[in-house]
Amino acid sequence: MLTEPTQHMFEKLAERRKRGNLRRLWPMAWKHDFCSNDYLGYARAEDLLNAVRVRSAASSRIGATGARLISGNCELYEALEARIAEIWGFPKALIFATGFALNSSLLPAVAGKSDAIIMDELAHASLKQGLRLSAARGFFFRHNDLEHLRSRLLGVRKRFSDVFVVVESLYSMDGDIAPLAEICSLCAEFDCRLIVDEAHSAGTLGRRGLGLVLDAGLQAQVFAMTITFGKAFGSSGAALLAGKETISFAQNFCQAWIYSTALPSFCLLAIDEALSLFLRDKARLERLQGNWRKFAKAMPGLAGSDSPIFAVPCASVADLQRQSLELRRAGYGVVPILSPTVRRGSERLRICIHAFNTELEIANLAEMLGTFPGNRQSP
Repeated sequence: MLTEPTQHMFEKLAERRKRGNLRRLWPMAWKHDFCSNDYLGYARAEDLLNAVRVRSAASSRIGATGARLISGNCELYEALEARIAEIWGFPKALIFATGFALNSSLLPAVAGKSDAIIMDELAHASLKQGLRLSAARGFFFRHNDLEHLRSRLLGVRKRFSDVFVVVESLYSMDGDIAPLAEICSLCAEFDCRLIVDEAHSAGTLGRRGLGLVLDAGLQAQVFAMTITFGKAFGSSGAALLAGKETISFAQNFCQAWIYSTALPSFCLLAIDEALSLFLRDKARLERLQGNWRKFAKAMPGLAGSDSPIFAVPCASVADLQRQSLELRRAGYGVVPILSPTVRRGSERLRICIHAFNTELEIANLAEMLGTFPGNRQSP
């Protein structure tokens, strides 16, 4: 019996090592977090953890013991889904174990072989995985390029039964924002269905901090929206928000939901308490938004200042690795983003700003980044 990796596996690993983009785990020894998605600091919030502990003390079991359709359902699940739908202004919500599971299973379920999917070229890997698994024809449009999207729609709309347009509201590697209102208008003009991933904007963007679909009042124009709870809300899991029949369809045809073990009650309580904390206390959100503006002001050469995500380009992968190592040695948690996560040639340092980052931390990070060749900012 063969137990060693195959020749194909050895060759792929050797190729990654040669290019300098072999993935590996980083020791989380840094003092200053500028890489996690814990934007509001909920994952480390003692008041939130204590609230969950109090409620979970009455729980009768640790694990969910099965999928929702078998033994994993409970009143807490259904009440939480109803609350999520109400908060975001959709008829129904359905909780998934992870955002990746949701995105990678939704598109194969809803789009058939007579349909087309048109996706922003910088969409998350989970959405691209869903596109690959789908029987539908797939097309990409240039990032946030409305004219190219229109051209795609003109080229495919009459050739397919249904067309799904898939975008993120806030792109996780670049920190830029989709023109959702204009995209909604195009979808209405061409009679298409729009799917919006709000994984990074739920809890960070908009006047209420609940994302850009709600902020612009676009719920009635969106076929489906996805949010996650493992980022700004500090827990885990994700939710699909859509109409009643679409949620019923997902319960019957989204395999990642049907065949995955349900979340344990501790996670559900953490989501519920995080939502309560978020709705009653906007202080952390205000600090987050203030902090990313401070960083943007300190790094004027970077594009954008409308989100907590910043991309710092580097001249080469070697420079990127070196700069990241220097930052970590100085106590700053900043990791390199390499291809194929981003396109070759667009590797970068991804900076995530948080509500808990201090003004001194932000200033010192910006100063250190400015000392690196190619990153010096204009005064």
